[in-house]
Amino acid sequence: MRALCIEDLRELDAAFRARAQVKNVSPDNDLGYLHAAWAVLYHLQIVAVTPPNRRRHEHAGTAHRFGGVPGWLAERLVIYTERLRCTHRPSTISGIAIRLAHFGRFLAACDPSVSSLADLDRQRHVEPYLNAVAVAAVLGTDHTISVGEQRNRIVGRHFP
Repeated sequence: MRALCIEDLRELDAAFRARAQVKNVSPDNDLGYLHAAWAVLYHLQIVAVTPPNRRRHEHAGTAHRFGGVPGWLAERLVIYTERLRCTHRPSTISGIAIRLAHFGRFLAACDPSVSSLADLDRQRHVEPYLNAVAVAAVLGTDHTISVGEQRNRIVGRHFP
């Protein structure tokens, strides 16, 4: 079990989705089990990335936005977004959290060895993220995200 890694879990996710598509059924049951297993592995400190958010609904706070973000970074981002409550509307905070999560998930995929903000490097992390944003697709389509969304994912005021 200790040999499992995030790539194994993502491969299983893809396999469940492919199987469901071939059988023309919902993958929700399998993905629910995967989510639970991923959460257990995270809490046992076997994997360092929280499980992706399975359902979108109203939550108190922003922690649910950081699924798939390394635990150490998710904790900091929750603290950061919670501190915005006195100056920002809840919908704005939610948008900021969503965009910060994009960077966190990119970082988890790009360089899983990063374990602190001090480890971030412009050439290894920031510049590749900027390139990824430039070609990012709208979920479920082949269309790239709008220039406005690219700007929102990059604008420095959203980063702690």
